[in-house]
Amino acid sequence: MNFSAADIADFLPLAKVRRRRPFLMLRARGALAVAATLFATFLATFLACGPAAAQTFPFATSAATDLPALRQPLDTITRADAREQAVLAEVRRGVDRLARTCVAPTAPAATVPGREAGLLQAQREANALRARLVDRNNRVSDLARSAVAARCTGFSFIPGIKSPECRSAEALREASATVQTALGGYFGAIDSRYRLYMDVRDLEDRGCARPGFTQRLIQADDASMRPQEAAAQAAFEEFMRAAEQAATALR
Repeated sequence: MNFSAADIADFLPLAKVRRRRPFLMLRARGALAVAATLFATFLATFLACGPAAAQTFPFATSAATDLPALRQPLDTITRADAREQAVLAEVRRGVDRLARTCVAPTAPAATVPGREAGLLQAQREANALRARLVDRNNRVSDLARSAVAARCTGFSFIPGIKSPECRSAEALREASATVQTALGGYFGAIDSRYRLYMDVRDLEDRGCARPGFTQRLIQADDASMRPQEAAAQAAFEEFMRAAEQAATALR
């Protein structure tokens, strides 16, 4: 599914009309079907475009200065985490809006078995990847704490006379701790988004959206988010490799 930025511009004025005149938009099921289609278009477009920019980690400057090999993966992780959080927020708002405006017919729509099989598989794979990366980063954290204990001795706790090795060890420890937090936020957002898609499936089965609505969202997710998530996975892996090498050199 290919959508352009113009689709967002077309959608947003209509969304404002819906907010100003909600009762008029809910009087007929045909209007609800239009709203569902607009939501699908907007959501797929947002998935394709993502948020404009991301915040930087507070430790990024320090880590990049003392451990330059971490700069690129940290920047990618920063953008990926911000993107996942922003997409999740938009999906949640859209699903909540669809649920609030639902006027389900007397007879629910026929269910389509198996449409979410790929989504459930992706969810299992994401959870397994998260567990593996968390475990690996725990080892990095242990190595970083050992490096700090070995390199930050004597008077090195005084900022003005810290050795480069001590600064690098502390930057690595801080980076590992923050990446651990990012792992929880990033994969937690992915898991929550997948659960919301299952909520959309339930809404479709109740007749709150046109048949095939859920499948279109899953296809948009496959086309737009999966490549970005593959890049984020590579960044996490690159961080782990660089961090392990830095910790080994500091021991």
